Amino acid sequence: MKTHTLSVVQIIPTLNKGGAERFVVDLCNELSLQKGKDIYLVSLWANEADTTFLHELKKDVHYITFSQKGPADLSVLYRLNKWLLTLKPDIVHTHMSAFEYIFPYRTLSKSTSFFHTIHSKAEKECPWKKRKKLRKYFFNKNTLPIAVSQDGYETYKSYYGLENAVVIENGRPAIGITDLFNEISLKYKNPDEYLLVHLGRIVDVKNQKLLIEAVQLFNKNSAKKCTLLIIGGIRDEILYQSLLDLCKRDQYIKFLGDKNNVADYLSIADGFCLSSIYEGMPMTIIEAFSVGCIPISTPVGGIPEMITHSVTGFLSKDLQVKSYYMAINECLSSESKESIKDNCLQEYFTRYSIKICGDKHWKLYSL
Repeated sequence: MKTHTLSVVQIIPTLNKGGAERFVVDLCNELSLQKGKDIYLVSLWANEADTTFLHELKKDVHYITFSQKGPADLSVLYRLNKWLLTLKPDIVHTHMSAFEYIFPYRTLSKSTSFFHTIHSKAEKECPWKKRKKLRKYFFNKNTLPIAVSQDGYETYKSYYGLENAVVIENGRPAIGITDLFNEISLKYKNPDEYLLVHLGRIVDVKNQKLLIEAVQLFNKNSAKKCTLLIIGGIRDEILYQSLLDLCKRDQYIKFLGDKNNVADYLSIADGFCLSSIYEGMPMTIIEAFSVGCIPISTPVGGIPEMITHSVTGFLSKDLQVKSYYMAINECLSSESKESIKDNCLQEYFTRYSIKICGDKHWKLYSL
């Protein structure tokens, strides 16, 4: 007797290098380990293998792109919904602005279960009034919202006036060092200096200006200096130039661009720095946890749910330079660094592995 193969479709605008995109690729790879399940990753836009996460997608995941040509390319709406009507998947799970692209199928389908993950603050993800009304309608009708943190849930509750979201924390596969580790260690690890690493795109929300000024303040006040490695692609050229101007003649601040081997850098660092204005549940903190690198972060979004101060990392009191400087100083001068590193590893294996996250999604899909 032929058995039904469960089909799960994850839909996202692109696979560009960002936290939500990183998560969707990881989730699809994890879900694909289940036998007798068909996992589809649908990208509205085309993706280049060398500039996106496409190359990390496992072969067992069915990858489909509708190669959207631009914001005005409405043909993708027709083609996507036609494809969904033909496939009739059991689960459709949207992310970011992909929510709006399947309004026709959400309305017509009687057999598909719908989910949508809110990766950041609800009002940041959907600031448009008309879209907000449509989303609220479907959240009430047939789409279960998923928040990645309790903070995210609270923003959903406040913004939409609804209380039906569930919380599933992000997960990430453990990251490992590469053949470049020894070379990187020799180049950047100096026993006479501290080493901090920042992972993040050059965009306003990542607030690298605060981080740079705090490290410069630390170096001004400390005999033992601190090198800061800033790793991430340039999304805002004007901002990048202003940061370069801020770092003129500063030998301790280095911009390395995008890297695919972040574990090599985190594994030799004294701390991982995140200075964002707002966040959902950062994948970079999970990556730091997975290699036992101590995070130092601003207390925004879901981050205070992840980091217990002086136990699994360090939090600044606010978004002021002096506060972040004090968090850096507290971390680097701590006599408990080794136990904090162990706590970070334990936190990863008990809360943030992709297997734990994948199992929670399967449980939710099965309800």
